[in-house]
Amino acid sequence: MVLIYLIAASLAFLIPEQAIPHLGYTDRLYYAEFPQYYVAVLLTLWSLATLPWLWRVYQKRPDASIPWLVIPLLITAVFGALVRPPITHDVYYCMALGRQLVVHWVSPYQVELWASVNDPVIGSIAKTWFHQKALYGPLALGLFAIPNFIGPSWSALQLGAALKLIFLAPYAVLGRVLWQRWRTYPLRAVMILAVLGNPVFLFLTFVEGHVDIFMLVFLALAGWSLEKIDGFRSALYLCGAACIKFSAIVVTPICFCWLWYKNKRESGLFLASFLLLYGAIEAMIGFEDFRNAMELVKTTRNLSFAAVVPRIIFTLGVGDPNVLPRICDLVFYLCIAGLCLSLLRGWSAKSPFCAIALGLAALCFTRTYFQPWYTLWFWPLLWLGSERPRTTLVSIAIWTVTMLTYHTYTMALLPWVPATGFALDLLWNQKKR
Repeated sequence: MVLIYLIAASLAFLIPEQAIPHLGYTDRLYYAEFPQYYVAVLLTLWSLATLPWLWRVYQKRPDASIPWLVIPLLITAVFGALVRPPITHDVYYCMALGRQLVVHWVSPYQVELWASVNDPVIGSIAKTWFHQKALYGPLALGLFAIPNFIGPSWSALQLGAALKLIFLAPYAVLGRVLWQRWRTYPLRAVMILAVLGNPVFLFLTFVEGHVDIFMLVFLALAGWSLEKIDGFRSALYLCGAACIKFSAIVVTPICFCWLWYKNKRESGLFLASFLLLYGAIEAMIGFEDFRNAMELVKTTRNLSFAAVVPRIIFTLGVGDPNVLPRICDLVFYLCIAGLCLSLLRGWSAKSPFCAIALGLAALCFTRTYFQPWYTLWFWPLLWLGSERPRTTLVSIAIWTVTMLTYHTYTMALLPWVPATGFALDLLWNQKKR
């Protein structure tokens, strides 16, 4: 069963490589168009190849199979990290930001990558985002800088692979969180394999190399600390998530309200600690990541990559690029206010994971710019908040099918697929409570 899984993973990793060395240049990256349905078919076959392994682990439950999961999953993750990204070049853009910081000593928050285009490594990658200053948090930039600090003379492909190998750390931490969170569940081994061995999850994290797994792990740790009524640690982990992508700050009032209902003293400690920690960090960088993100929002008011709420508002006849985002913001604020009110009243204060997931989902589905890997911010938190193992497995299956449909088969249905999948998942979770 494991061998079938590894063979399917190898095919999915090796065949659809896009970023290949251009024959006319030394270390020059050329992005060839690769048929999207190839990736879709390969990921689907890999997902189907996972089912026999899941069934085998299910038969061996509860935890006897855990040691047999570690080595195959580690091999798969490392192999995926060494593969060149087939769909996105975000990992190279991130690597370039880190290189600009530690090799050229230029702040990516203040200077665009065009200023370092003469660098042989930075100049060799696609320049789609060279006009944009850094949007990532300071912790993310620090991670991007590590490969360049270790190997400043490495090629772009080597630096990209080294950066993705760093993603093994949050992958392992997530495994530890799942192990502890689901320690009383008889299907723990199956559930862990369904997450860490999930082909879509591995593809987004290690092949495409999206840094969102760091944000997910910090949010998971924050939710875990909230469950333990630990205000300081919750603030510390939420600060870590916000220092990866500042979008995480939107759940600050949600965490505060959840703790307020449970323990007012800890809620005050949480708020004071977060404001002090995150405020100090942002003050040191001049709130540059926030400013750059706000500038990007002003220039992405078209609906090419919009989520479901902007599309609905546009369908209703609001097409003004200045008015539509404001209505989307109002919808988002109302969602957060309603969620906070329900938490203060104790209506939905059972699981902090679900509360955080709903807050971030509200953010994503009301934005005029949305990408598939943004679902890693909130959807896995539903799995951590679920109280029934079989409900969790169904939830993981819904996310997998949704992402296969959304990210690979039909980008034309861009906003509707993830919103529909998430709504079905919420209904399923609510039904099984």
